[in-house]
Amino acid sequence: MNISFLKCHNFTGHAAGRIKALYMQNTGNSSQLNLYNQVRQIGIKEGFDVIMHAKDGLKNENLYETDLSYNPWGVWSQDNKFFLSRNGKTTIFYPQASYDWMKDEVQSIAQQLDYPLQETQTYIDGGAVFFGKKNNGEKYALISDWNIDYCAAYQYIKSKNLQDIDNKLLDNFYRSKSVCFVKDIALRWDEFESNIELYRYKALEVISSEYDIELCNIIPLPDCEYHLDLIMRPLDYPYVLVNDDEKVDELIEKCRVKFSDDFVLKTMLEELVAKIQRNRKKFCSSDELCKKLQQEGFIPIKIAGTFGRSSINFMNAIVHQADDGLVYITNSAYVDNPLYQFIQNDFEENLHRLCPQIKRIHYVSGNKAEKDLNDIMIYLKGYNGGIHCLCSEEMME
Repeated sequence: MNISFLKCHNFTGHAAGRIKALYMQNTGNSSQLNLYNQVRQIGIKEGFDVIMHAKDGLKNENLYETDLSYNPWGVWSQDNKFFLSRNGKTTIFYPQASYDWMKDEVQSIAQQLDYPLQETQTYIDGGAVFFGKKNNGEKYALISDWNIDYCAAYQYIKSKNLQDIDNKLLDNFYRSKSVCFVKDIALRWDEFESNIELYRYKALEVISSEYDIELCNIIPLPDCEYHLDLIMRPLDYPYVLVNDDEKVDELIEKCRVKFSDDFVLKTMLEELVAKIQRNRKKFCSSDELCKKLQQEGFIPIKIAGTFGRSSINFMNAIVHQADDGLVYITNSAYVDNPLYQFIQNDFEENLHRLCPQIKRIHYVSGNKAEKDLNDIMIYLKGYNGGIHCLCSEEMME
């Protein structure tokens, strides 16, 4: 379902850039406070703010158990908004079709920051897109192919002159891939699919207009995961760190040799392998992703960084441009487990070797949560999201 693209201004998922602030949300559980406090200390060290959006306001201080409070918003700050510079002023962009609780959260933070809001007629998940800038100043967007189809489905529904399209209707139509009725109007998947190229192009035109980016620089990427930020991480242009199937397999074999005499660790390793294989059956290969990136002028850097839908993921990361180089902020897998420690040490060694522009790596763990798991590993294992998903970036000009 590809179409031909025609042969850009300022954005957030961002590629590497100078971070002004990271925003997290929801003070409803201890794990979230633990992670926030740790990221905040990284921000202090590296020169950017880390702000918690609580129900009673914006917090820029350490938070404690006494600060726990009910919050109707989710924890995934990345998914429902973008902080973009428009006409010299930071503006918060969010989809018109968002759920009401998402709109409440976005409107609340915009009001407290005194930032203007911009409602969009597209629906892009934060984890499914990376915005960045080429060396010539043009802006680009790397977007999951499925998310372009999702935006195309939204354009199809809009063509029926329906008012107040919400995420529930859009999601139901896209996932059911059948007929949906809204009052007396039929939304037919077969009708949409037979004209999908038209609606994809309309979606791209709207993305181009709303985000002020040229069509040729809106780049669809094959689906190696449901969100791009689980399997790749743009660095300084044109470099993109990519989780590579072959590198993962090589690391697995190294682990099999190293822990061959430990029954417990061997069992844990094979459970990890099963998760890797399960994901590979559902998504495309890393070779396909790298080939597309190369065709678009990017340089993939291959590394072992994602291990299926497991508690270990080093690709779901935030990258900050400091004065002396890049700072890589990612999820920790360092607990009292020799297997996980070996995997993280291997990643760190290879990252420094392959990416000398990365001067420092910060691992976010929170506190120990249970045997073999810390707070961020619980998020990854149970909810398929890590530190990049938890933060929304506001970049410096």
